[in-house]
Amino acid sequence: MREPTATTKLLGHPLVAGALTLGCFGMLAGCWQSDTNLLLPGLLAFAIMTKTGTAVKARSSYLAWKRAWDGMADRPVRRPQADLRKALGIVGMVALTAYGVANPDSVSTRLGIVLVAFALLLIALRALGNKLRQPQASTKRATKTDVVTLCAARPLMPVPTLNDAYRALPDHCWQVMGR
Repeated sequence: MREPTATTKLLGHPLVAGALTLGCFGMLAGCWQSDTNLLLPGLLAFAIMTKTGTAVKARSSYLAWKRAWDGMADRPVRRPQADLRKALGIVGMVALTAYGVANPDSVSTRLGIVLVAFALLLIALRALGNKLRQPQASTKRATKTDVVTLCAARPLMPVPTLNDAYRALPDHCWQVMGR
């Protein structure tokens, strides 16, 4: 499988894709609040979210293939399923933000902004904690099934040069090779 482009890898990253999606929803909410024509911003948001969704799929399928290739798994690696709590949290944040934009003078606006900022901080801290808890690639020990990562540092016995190996071939091998 061909590695995706740098743009696809960047747009397909969960943090970037989430920020772009929330930005599109925020842009639409702001246009709706200010009674602006929603046709052009809506088309722009749709195009951005379509490109982002395609990039997320391409990046995740490449990473699944790469994990299977690196592990030489017999069966395809299962993609982790989307967490329902995370999706409901994002929908809740968008709904709370939209409600806050619709009622800018109320106390719920301030509460919504604080809750959204707190939720984003928690998501960022959790992602950072997960990143720090992952073992580094250099500390991972190779097993016998890790064909791609397992290599011999030096040969166990002396290896002849190519010319010496050709000279050591019997006559019937030379006949097969056509010499």
